[in-house]
Amino acid sequence: MSYEVLFNLLLKRNVCSRVLKLLFFIYTNQKYYVNWLNERSDLFTVANGVKQGSVISPLLFSIYVDNLFSELSQLGLGCHVGPAYAGAFGYADDIALLSPTIYGLRKMISICEKYAVDFHITFNPIKSKLICYNIDSSSVPPIYLNKESISIVNSDVHLGNYISSDIHDRNIINNVCDFYQRSNSIIDDFYVCDSETLDSIHSTFSMHMYGCELWNLTSGYVEKFKIAWRKVKRRIWKLPRLTHNSIVHNLSSDLNILLENRILKFTHNALRHNILCKTILQVKLRCKNSCFADNYRFLSHKYNLCDSDWKKDITFLMGKVKMKQIVLYPTSPEASIVSELCSLRDKSSYGLLSYGEITLLIDDISVH
Repeated sequence: MSYEVLFNLLLKRNVCSRVLKLLFFIYTNQKYYVNWLNERSDLFTVANGVKQGSVISPLLFSIYVDNLFSELSQLGLGCHVGPAYAGAFGYADDIALLSPTIYGLRKMISICEKYAVDFHITFNPIKSKLICYNIDSSSVPPIYLNKESISIVNSDVHLGNYISSDIHDRNIINNVCDFYQRSNSIIDDFYVCDSETLDSIHSTFSMHMYGCELWNLTSGYVEKFKIAWRKVKRRIWKLPRLTHNSIVHNLSSDLNILLENRILKFTHNALRHNILCKTILQVKLRCKNSCFADNYRFLSHKYNLCDSDWKKDITFLMGKVKMKQIVLYPTSPEASIVSELCSLRDKSSYGLLSYGEITLLIDDISVH
């Protein structure tokens, strides 16, 4: 990636001159060294590429390859959904090309190769993957990038999301595994904390649920994640295995509400701010195998939302949903009692009740 090309692109976008000067200084005066076995190399300069781990790097690289997406779109190569172009998606250096034909895909790759030469970047054929849908992959002729054949696979990970024919269910399964790993790590690292503090830490660092906006709420696999969440919460609060679900959901931020609110906001944004997603939804609403449309219908029915509600401001939409959630997910008085008892149990001084008596009370209220 050439700095000269990058800053010319930024100039064409009328970036503030002061910001441009700052970025130019940062990138032209950076120096690096290699640290290996407590030995440090001499300082050296880097004259291309963006900084690894920098917050602004993905944005700069997206600007650098934006003309490529514009060229592909203008030529009309790749997939379309109605009038909306859906042939190329990307963020920073992760790019996905979608084409209904082999000829179209080869043409798109050819344009990418030419762009790479003109703009001093390289596309790696070893890291590139080809996924075929609704066709036997063994019958697909070789596809080349930089004169090297691209591997044909049944699934792959793109921007952290698992892509395959069962994308939604597999993403949930991966999140369940990741959730258990993160939860076990946090519980082991902060085992000295009381249950309330540990629950707060866990909710902050283990509940990212990456890609949950594309989970199908009507799928049985979502329940697997909820089961995992309840098991972990029982462990955090040191509750019996048979503790009622209503108590578990009230001790912490309710998973049902967290999950539904994120999907609600994502769906609302897609309908209001993204022409492509809106077009896809309009097409998929007539299909039976669409996660996006399934969630739209499920949430509309559950919260009595009409089409006009989705088109209104997000504050109005979430206000209406919150009123309904108060009825659907009522607070449990038993959960408040269990929370107080857990707080007493985790203290070094137990007051009138002994540790054993408090534990018996918690077990009795939680299970019966």
